[in-house]
Amino acid sequence: MYLVHQFSKKAGDTTTIRAPRQTGKTSLLIRGIHQLRQQEQKVIFLDLQNFTDEQLTSFDVFLQNIGELICDELNLDEELLEITWRRRRSPQIKFERFMERHILPNVNSLLLAIDEADSLLHTDFYQDFFRMLRVWHNRRALKDIWQKLSLALVISTEPYLLIKNLSESPFNVGLEINLTDFSEVQIREVNRRHGSPLSEDDLVDLFDLLGGQPYLTRQAFYAMVIEQISWNKMKQIVLTDNGPFGRHLRQQNYILQKQPELRQALRQIIKTQRCSDETSLSRLLQAGLVKGSGQVYQCRCTLYSLYFQDKVS
Repeated sequence: MYLVHQFSKKAGDTTTIRAPRQTGKTSLLIRGIHQLRQQEQKVIFLDLQNFTDEQLTSFDVFLQNIGELICDELNLDEELLEITWRRRRSPQIKFERFMERHILPNVNSLLLAIDEADSLLHTDFYQDFFRMLRVWHNRRALKDIWQKLSLALVISTEPYLLIKNLSESPFNVGLEINLTDFSEVQIREVNRRHGSPLSEDDLVDLFDLLGGQPYLTRQAFYAMVIEQISWNKMKQIVLTDNGPFGRHLRQQNYILQKQPELRQALRQIIKTQRCSDETSLSRLLQAGLVKGSGQVYQCRCTLYSLYFQDKVS
């Protein structure tokens, strides 16, 4: 994969992997990390979705926790971090000194792989963090030691929603990998690999309903091949609780019912293809419920539109 090839060739790259949820971006990142570690490359993996509220209290606490994870992964004494953190400096300056003095001099190359980067949106410091990553990217041209560091960022949200000043964004530099939903050609290949349970006309129906959403497509073929549910039967039960997508749809609806601002935003998108609430729009994009760009948005697939049009009214 490109991530492995590029990092093995030279360090000092910034790569953004962008796609809606349940498209396979995390799987792509994990496979790349696994291969890099097999080649004995140094990789720090940060799944920001797993950080606790306590770890996200402030920018200072957040960066210190990342420093602890780096020390643990590289088997370094955490006292090095503690000494750096005693100084009266801004969190960013402390962390950059920690990287320059104790991390980068001790590695030939290092990949910092950050999954679910946009999960920081609910914090007060998310723009500070993304701004810092852009500074690191630019610093490679000024200090050779920063050329040892590569960044891989996984996001589900429109980059402009993550940081307002695009000149300070780490998401519009380096390589951008945009994963998309399955095309009709790819769904035909999935059908072939499953023993062709669908006719050509049925494949068109499946694509019209699911829009190539990878997770839902896999669920559909699992139901047809393993559970022996015919496509004609499936079409009758796709919106029901006992249908092949019932559990998934209920989980998504549960989230919406608990958060009225998201419900209102989705209702506006279904009715007008617009959303006036940027924060809610970002979260709906991150959840993989809607798609679009600029000013025009819609449900990610017809199944979502049919299911949620009554749920959010």
